[in-house]
Amino acid sequence: MKVAKKYIAYMTVLGMAGAAWGIDHAFFSPALASAVVVPSPEQPIAVASAAASSIDAAPASPNWLAERLRSAAGGSLNAANLRDAFSPSSRWVAEQRPTLGQREEQIADNFRHAHRVVAVMTDNKGGRALINDRILRVGQAIDGFQLVILDHRSAYFSGHGVQVTLPVGAGTALADAE
Repeated sequence: MKVAKKYIAYMTVLGMAGAAWGIDHAFFSPALASAVVVPSPEQPIAVASAAASSIDAAPASPNWLAERLRSAAGGSLNAANLRDAFSPSSRWVAEQRPTLGQREEQIADNFRHAHRVVAVMTDNKGGRALINDRILRVGQAIDGFQLVILDHRSAYFSGHGVQVTLPVGAGTALADAE
């Protein structure tokens, strides 16, 4: 049986991974790794040795970490007082401008109030709409809004970053006064 070089390389990598796993579990087991306490430069040696003894005497309850965190916080740990970990710092976020959605919505409302679709006629080229006193074909514009689509009940416009739907017959006193 002839073994290809590729499979020999795979077996070598697999063997090295197994050896690393075995060494890790034999010499760096979780029990030994958690018992090692390295004192910080700010912490006196006596406190570090007390911390090491408290690690060795860790309770066997499943919530022992939560209990230790509560005792370290002095009982003042309250989830309601914590800020969202995923929200950016106020120093990272620039001052908020007035929302563009409000300005765009105002533009759309002004267009709705100023125009009235009187009639719609559709054909294979898109159709025409009678808006106020003007006849528009699909693709033409009025007040910066382009007539995009017509159906038997509505005219759909797009412009200034918003889309506006004007139903046939719906209008306002401003549109009626024109």
